[in-house]
Amino acid sequence: MAASGYAVILINAELDKDFLIQLKKSDMENIKRFSGIIWIGSALLAMYLLLAQAAHEFAQSPTLDTRIFWFTIIPVFLPIALGLLLFGWYCLKGEYEGEQG
Repeated sequence: MAASGYAVILINAELDKDFLIQLKKSDMENIKRFSGIIWIGSALLAMYLLLAQAAHEFAQSPTLDTRIFWFTIIPVFLPIALGLLLFGWYCLKGEYEGEQG
């Protein structure tokens, strides 16, 4: 039964590949640029939620445990969100035009 699941995945991947080949180049460029807006929005939302939650927990209980937790989490996840923001900016600017994937 697991083998049939893999076959379905392979067939779907092949159908998706054929579908993408049929799209016009300008359609793909528009999709890439629109995805840039999605990435930028996701990154900004993630940074806002991260910092808002940290501020809320600092205000609620400013114990050492809370500070250690958030002073560990923020330096790890903010650069990831900044990377998503930068990736979205490049998508929006059209830096990936002409790239074959």
